[in-house]
Amino acid sequence: MWVHWIYLVTLRKATGLNRIDAMRVTAVSVRGAQSVFRRLARDERGNVLIISAVAIIPMLAMIGGAIDASRLYMARTRLQQACDAGALAGRKAMADQNVLADSEKVIARNFFDFNFPTGTYQASNIVKDYVRGTKIGTVVGTASIVMPTTIMQFFGYATVPMSVTCESTLSIPNTDVMFVLDVTGSMLDTPAGDTQNKISGLKQAVGDFYAALGPGTPSGAGRVRYGFMPYSSNVNVGKLIYALNPNFIVGGSGSEQWTYRSRAARLSPNYYISDYGMESGQTPTGSNETAITFNNNWNNLNQDYDGYPNSYGLTLNCTGRPAPGVSSSAGPRATGVQDEAVQYPDTTQTRVYTTTQTNTVRRYRYAYSNLACRLQYDVGTSTKTSTSTSTRPVTWKQKFVAWEYKPVSFDVSQVVQNGIAANPAYFTGYAPDTNPNINFGPDGNGNNYTTPTPDTITWGGCIEEARTTNTITATSSLDVPSGADDLKIDLVPYDTQTRWKPYLPAVQYDSSGNWLGRNAGWIASGFAACPREASPLTQYQSDFNATTKTSASFMTYVNSLTAVGGTYHDIGLIWGARFLSPDGIYSATNSDTVAPGGFQVSRHIVFMTDGTLDTRPNANDPWGINNLEGRIAPASTSEAGLEAIHKRRTSIICNAMKGKGFTIWVVGFGLSAMPQELQDCATDRAHWTLATDSANLRIEFQKIAQTIGGLRLSS
Repeated sequence: MWVHWIYLVTLRKATGLNRIDAMRVTAVSVRGAQSVFRRLARDERGNVLIISAVAIIPMLAMIGGAIDASRLYMARTRLQQACDAGALAGRKAMADQNVLADSEKVIARNFFDFNFPTGTYQASNIVKDYVRGTKIGTVVGTASIVMPTTIMQFFGYATVPMSVTCESTLSIPNTDVMFVLDVTGSMLDTPAGDTQNKISGLKQAVGDFYAALGPGTPSGAGRVRYGFMPYSSNVNVGKLIYALNPNFIVGGSGSEQWTYRSRAARLSPNYYISDYGMESGQTPTGSNETAITFNNNWNNLNQDYDGYPNSYGLTLNCTGRPAPGVSSSAGPRATGVQDEAVQYPDTTQTRVYTTTQTNTVRRYRYAYSNLACRLQYDVGTSTKTSTSTSTRPVTWKQKFVAWEYKPVSFDVSQVVQNGIAANPAYFTGYAPDTNPNINFGPDGNGNNYTTPTPDTITWGGCIEEARTTNTITATSSLDVPSGADDLKIDLVPYDTQTRWKPYLPAVQYDSSGNWLGRNAGWIASGFAACPREASPLTQYQSDFNATTKTSASFMTYVNSLTAVGGTYHDIGLIWGARFLSPDGIYSATNSDTVAPGGFQVSRHIVFMTDGTLDTRPNANDPWGINNLEGRIAPASTSEAGLEAIHKRRTSIICNAMKGKGFTIWVVGFGLSAMPQELQDCATDRAHWTLATDSANLRIEFQKIAQTIGGLRLSS
């Protein structure tokens, strides 16, 4: 019986037969052996030769069973593999996760046939079938065969049936994908033989990536999030960081200053009155009037027979006529003002007002003249003088002489918190003979510009980086130096030096007076650029269109990308890593502990660039202006030397990302060869590639998405 039991167990493990079928096969193999041994037991004549011959029969049964069991095991393994291959192929071809189309079933069966062709192990009655499983997006397969036996057919068991099942689904665990996209000015170029510029091709490729990987699940395990970090010579992350925590930005939570390479007005040592304030009302201080002075020059009124007084007309004598009295009339008022002489630092000035008015007075008499009594008059005058005073404030200022271009500290809290503030590089003082707010200089295209400085500044969201060191060289260690906070993926700011600062080219000037805030030439040439605002990791599932495999909100963001500026890989990669990291400023939303379903998150950087570094010593980038401030490298460093340092910084960041377990994909667009530092940045050789044109770029992005999604067998 122990032989029977061992064979039964072996056969079941080898073939996958159920217990009943395996017992039937085993019974055949031992039945003959039992009959022979019973006859031998009754035969007392014992014969060694006969016993030996008879013993061969059970030995053949045992050996034959083992041989058949081995063949059946190999056949079942091959059958399972073929079933699995067909299920995988069917799921990969599945266009609609709700339906497995007939054409997709054909593909699944073809893959089965390729892996289990007719005649394999002499199997017959090969049947395979694939359908959509009960779970959405799942392909379920069944396959069965009939296997012939070899030795066991002599014991009455000629064939063994066997069947397997298989299931395949597109397994998307919790997955975060951060696109780090080169949107520099060269992305406006059109590759040779292409029909569109590179930025247009990139937008299509990113859309294809989404279509291939999909939106993920609306809730629970299988979440997929996408983030975007468009970069040129800067990244636009400041307002997102301010919203995340105001303390992460200088000036975000209170008055705080930062130093920019700017300008300050040089003024005359003397003070001049630039303005008088509103004058107060006049206060009377006195008045007086002079006595009347007559001319003693009498004039006849003989032309007026009805003159003054009316009751006295022309008469032959003047006896008894009364005194006629006087009359007067007021003349015009004349007012004069005299300002008090003031000297700095007098704050008010007194004004004295003097008003004069001359009154004309007539006195009358009757006098005998020319044989008649005539009315006569004499003219006299008097003067009335009145005085009053008022005051007005005096504003003193020094006169503008020239600009001094140098580092200047500004309070940036208003522009950070409100988005707009007074421009500290705009002169509002006393400049009666010049306009200090007109800028002159070359525009970067061989022309000169004349541009007025605005009186206000706005913040677009780009940043200046945290504290760094200028001791990194082209051969420095790949470990992040202790003083280089700008290279720390998981930096959480705690003071002014470690906080990020608002990027404000409107207040910045180089030492020659070239204004970095102007629009012409300088920005277009990459000396002061700010790309499209980045986007944190976000689910684009709610508006997913299963027919077109698109998300309107996803494509709205992608289509908003524009190309401008120079190429700084390190600033794009460090911020892509910060937005992806489970430990830094986004730990509250990125850590594994908050991922749905209790699954760890698969984290991917998809880094696309169309060129090598394009850094400039006199550009205004996230580290100021290096040839004036020397933050990244000594101020005297050449352009070639600066690019070598930025390459090493890129390698340091890539090394740190690998240390955090990120999978890094690198795609070179329109490059003849991938730069060595970018080859080394990729997770391995299988994770970097070159795309010659837009069509090839779309293919490569789809491949990456399909690999990230990863087809695996369901458990």
